[in-house]
Amino acid sequence: MSRQARADLLAAARRWTAAYRQVDLASDDPEGLIFLAGHQPELFHPGVWFKNFALGAIARQQGRRP
Repeated sequence: MSRQARADLLAAARRWTAAYRQVDLASDDPEGLIFLAGHQPELFHPGVWFKNFALGAIARQQGRRP
C-alpha cells in the first residue's frame, strides 16, 4: 500500500511540475527521500518564496533535486 501511495505521489508531482518546467525522470530514486511542503496557491508572498528556496537547499544538501 505505501509503495503504491509513494508511486502515486511521485507521478502527481511530476505531472504538476512538468506544467511549468522540464522534468528529468532519468535520475529518480524510487526509494529516496521526499521533501514536502505546501501553501495555498492564491496567496504567494515572500515567505512562500523563501520557503521554496530553503527546501531546495535542504534537498540539494541531501543529494536530491529540488
